[in-house]
Amino acid sequence: MKITKILIIIILALFPFGELLRFDIGNNIVFKPLDLVVVVTALAWLIHIIFQKRKISLKKEFLFFPLIGMVSLIINITWLKPQEFLVSLLYLCRWSAYASLFFIVLGFDNNFKYKIKLFLFIDGLIILFLGFIQYFFFSSLKSFYYLGWDEHMYRMFSVFLDPNYAGAFFVLYFLFIGDFVYKRKKERRYLVIILLLTLIAIFLTFSRSALLMLIVGSFVYLFIIGRKKLILILLGSVILFALIFSSKFYVENMNLFRRSSIEARLGNYSTALKIFTDRPLLGV
Repeated sequence: MKITKILIIIILALFPFGELLRFDIGNNIVFKPLDLVVVVTALAWLIHIIFQKRKISLKKEFLFFPLIGMVSLIINITWLKPQEFLVSLLYLCRWSAYASLFFIVLGFDNNFKYKIKLFLFIDGLIILFLGFIQYFFFSSLKSFYYLGWDEHMYRMFSVFLDPNYAGAFFVLYFLFIGDFVYKRKKERRYLVIILLLTLIAIFLTFSRSALLMLIVGSFVYLFIIGRKKLILILLGSVILFALIFSSKFYVENMNLFRRSSIEARLGNYSTALKIFTDRPLLGV
């Protein structure tokens, strides 16, 4: 369907803007053009398959989470404020819309899938480039603290305005480029440069979750393609990074062993565990 392909291209065009293109409309509701286009894409795809009576390879497991989420929302409607109910509903709709993109892309022809890969390659380059610009010329988010953003300093957060999300994206892009390096011998020289820049970007986020994601993701990928020796090189790079920047660990934001965020996360985990213990299926 042409309209779906056009919408996918619009999504890919909007993606590099990250959190820079968002509008706070009040009551804890934020409007992002990217989210709107994703929802419209999901609805257009859903209407198309209903009217065309097409069968899709949609596994039942995909429906489990949104259905449980909707049931939980309906059950808890008695004590939720209208604003809280609306925000929760919008989150659920957004999750479902983004998850449906997998099945939408799955139905495209191979030629268009290849174009999507090229778009993703360019998107990643743009975000990577803006990340380095941000790191060297805008290394602090303190000026955005009044807008609700954390005070991340001396870390790369790129267009996501959060080093952890930026780190997660860079890890995915690292694996994406790594696959290109493995399969494309002609362009390998240039791709390796991009790969190394992406690895540096991951390190500059000083995100522990990103480093863990890098180790696990790379281990799985290298194990699958049979390049197990490269795992040691990657681990050595992470250790070398920690040794080089250990002198900077006195700065709280750059300290990989910072306690404040660890304690905050442990508090979140404790709250989540209590909710799961009290209401394991439907939550609150």
